[in-house]
Amino acid sequence: MGVISASTLQAFASMELTIPDGTKSIQDSDIKLFIKDMATEEDGTSMPGVFSSVNSLYSIMPMLIYTNPMLGNYGLRTILDYSRFFNQPFAAHNVGLRYGEAVVHPNQHSSRTDSTTSMIIMTYAFMRYTGVAELAAVHYNTLKTWADYLVDNALFHGLEVTGDWFVGDAAGPSANMTNVALKGLIALQSMVEIQSSLIDKSSESPKYLNAANSGLKQWIQHSDYGTKVAYQSNAKNYLLRALYADKLLGLNFVPESVYQRQRAQFASDLKQYGVPLTDQNNFTTITHQYFTIAALTANNSSFLSNSAFRAIKNYTGSLINADLAALADTYDAAAGSAARGSVGGSFTVLALKKGEVKQIHPIMVPTPNSTIKTPVALNFMATVVAFVSLVFLI
Repeated sequence: MGVISASTLQAFASMELTIPDGTKSIQDSDIKLFIKDMATEEDGTSMPGVFSSVNSLYSIMPMLIYTNPMLGNYGLRTILDYSRFFNQPFAAHNVGLRYGEAVVHPNQHSSRTDSTTSMIIMTYAFMRYTGVAELAAVHYNTLKTWADYLVDNALFHGLEVTGDWFVGDAAGPSANMTNVALKGLIALQSMVEIQSSLIDKSSESPKYLNAANSGLKQWIQHSDYGTKVAYQSNAKNYLLRALYADKLLGLNFVPESVYQRQRAQFASDLKQYGVPLTDQNNFTTITHQYFTIAALTANNSSFLSNSAFRAIKNYTGSLINADLAALADTYDAAAGSAARGSVGGSFTVLALKKGEVKQIHPIMVPTPNSTIKTPVALNFMATVVAFVSLVFLI
């Protein structure tokens, strides 16, 4: 089984679609999508899965864009609706520590900047590929609060745990991470695009546009064109995954000079099972590799070769032990120990090449006492057909 087919099976298996009990006439706003991190211990025993984490939805974003981007809106709605109860200026990392239990807990604060950037980027991404702006309109005040948070925290952020927690000079929370900072600046650009699709909101864009543009110049200087894991670190950053959003959203925000430096650094440490996140150890992730490869090859076909993809396929083929038969999103040369739907990130190249950008019709942000009702737009059978085709044909 190939990487795409295996990750498709795993990613779709991590999702659950719901509608309210007793619903007779289904509206689009009734549908939610939940995600479970299907984690396992090293011996294969099950661990409690985190409930709809932002980073899991972000990781499978390319797969949803390629198969049925409306599913992405349903996943976003779950977290956006939950945010009304979170009562913080940043996005929660997840909606619960255990799948099925939406309970506030301290770990939701662990990736404040990274989760906030992901939510704004995904909101624009699924708007761009569905042509539907209602979700952004309904939750505009939440998105604006998050964007204001990024104005102050995108370029320089405090200690956080993100998907890069095990890289750098020491494992654990880190500040001023190169990937997180660039994602934050791209999220500010995304907010400008969101506002352009909402009537009478473009007048609020200069604040975010100026913060993004001025921040990018400083980011290039502090991160040495994205080649460092964190501003204060001497560790090399081999996987600048944040670049993918720049390409997926058609922003062309990051200069080509950054891409050139990243292509050289990426190619300098290609190992049998892939490219590590840093020169400090051999940890890597399928998602980070695919996000980076897709971004670096988007405008440079000469960089595209089978070698980078072959290394990931080598890892897939190495999973002989039945307990590790599922793909792990994080692994090293000895093979992984956890399985999560995050491996849906292997659709990054397909989403860039085949994702269909839709025309967005500007709409008004509703007043507090009004609602936006849209007919159900989910063609779930089309998604199932696409899923089955990928599993058996790729």
